[in-house]
Amino acid sequence: RNARLDSTTLADDRALQAEANAAAFADARRQADALAQASGQRIVRVLRVQDPGARPFGVAGIESVQDIVVTGSRIQASVPLNVAPPPARIDARLTVVFEIE
Repeated sequence: RNARLDSTTLADDRALQAEANAAAFADARRQADALAQASGQRIVRVLRVQDPGARPFGVAGIESVQDIVVTGSRIQASVPLNVAPPPARIDARLTVVFEIE
């Protein structure tokens, strides 16, 4: 009785994250091309791509954080549950620096 699903996570979201990063980069490139064209310039190369939300792993002086996943796989449900998770959504935010000339 009164079962509810508060949140869901994906066991492996690497493919979705790669797709979101590619879309974010393509958007940054589109914006940079428009600005370069408006100023009579052109994009020469990418100088830096940075994910401002990325957690540092293995950086000197910063300990890596290990995620703990609790599945509840051994718990017997007292009532049958028919729960469908919402569609997965992955956001990506990148800072991209282009060289123009």
